[in-house]
Amino acid sequence: MLNMTWMEGCTKTRYAGIFKTKSGYRVRVRAMDPRTGTLREANREYDGVDLHQALLNQTQLRDEIRSGSIVAERLRVGEYAKHWIESKAPTVDPGTAERYAAALEDHVIPALGLFFYDQLTALDVQKWVNAERRRGYRAETIKGWFRVLRTMTRDAMEPLDLPRDPTLRITFPEDEEKDDNALMPDLLGTFLVNMERLSPQHFALVAVLAFTGLRFCHASALRWEDVDADNGLLRVVRKNIRGRVGPVSRKKRAPREYPLHPRLAEILRDHRRRLLERQAPGVDSGWLFPSEAGGLRTPGGLWKAWQTCLKASKIEERFTVHGLRRTFNDLTRRAGVDGEHLVLPGLGVPHRDQLDELVAVLAGQVVILGRVLGDPVQLPPVGVQAGQRVRVDQRAKRLPGLGERGPRPRAHGPPPVVVDGAVAEHLEELDAV
Repeated sequence: MLNMTWMEGCTKTRYAGIFKTKSGYRVRVRAMDPRTGTLREANREYDGVDLHQALLNQTQLRDEIRSGSIVAERLRVGEYAKHWIESKAPTVDPGTAERYAAALEDHVIPALGLFFYDQLTALDVQKWVNAERRRGYRAETIKGWFRVLRTMTRDAMEPLDLPRDPTLRITFPEDEEKDDNALMPDLLGTFLVNMERLSPQHFALVAVLAFTGLRFCHASALRWEDVDADNGLLRVVRKNIRGRVGPVSRKKRAPREYPLHPRLAEILRDHRRRLLERQAPGVDSGWLFPSEAGGLRTPGGLWKAWQTCLKASKIEERFTVHGLRRTFNDLTRRAGVDGEHLVLPGLGVPHRDQLDELVAVLAGQVVILGRVLGDPVQLPPVGVQAGQRVRVDQRAKRLPGLGERGPRPRAHGPPPVVVDGAVAEHLEELDAV
């Protein structure tokens, strides 16, 4: 016998298709649909009606099916959420699907799941938002859950024939304190020093995040073949979302090629040597930053080391892994670069024949990143405007390979400073974070 879960809590009556519930009646009817020539079923629950009205509703439902009109099934928020996530998951990124499911199961359904969707009002949603705020959640966190509810509600408007959108005109209390989740340059330098001293196994990953401004999902998905030591480039071609690897998405973009600074190349070289000497799990997997189990890393894997370094650096304000990206954005702006022609000062780009488009130039001494890199970086004074094409010096400096040692060769005269357009685009995106 089929498990008819809708009959739970229902009692049969003397009338076929009419079932008594605690608050009214449930009506079930089957009739021939003229559009398909097959039997079609309608099943609705009515609260606050008597038996006579339930019989009238049954007749109305039967007439609607026979006339070929669309009968919108009445569902609760929790019931529709289960159907919605099943149909939505194949169309979105796996990480997005998990985030949707977590928001619904942990926050939306416990508070609003028993409401019939056509009876849910903006006041109910506003009460839920206020209750989550009183529980101590930040406004930005609640907005993330609310966006999932809003997306689901808009998808439910037509199939459930909802009379109104209950997610309109919802307000969010502002956070009491502004939290930039970013550090000043000197404090960032202290944090990186403590990370290298206290947790050397995590230092290379943290350095990549700090020196490039990449998201964790992109940095944690780097492989050794993505490091082009000969041309001084770091290629970003994939992302890692909770252990699932996929291509870089359009919404969270990243530059395909990123300049590899000599200091960062040295850090990666030492990181590789450390993995080989310890024969660490995952050393043969090809991942740049394998986890302690040999797989892909997650942000939670840095938790203990992160808290230890925050305490050692005497950082009391909130600062997360994503804060390295925000700090990187602040450093570029404090360096005096405008939003249209952002360039990371002091990194420079080695010569590449296919790249001769000048995107942005920043001349003079850069002190901001000097705190992080060690010494202030000197760039040659040039008077070339952004967008002007320049001839690339064939004698430009090249970075030493990851397996090489020794001083960096000197070039005859200062080479022109060229910045990849993808890098400029990547840095412009940081303003939106």
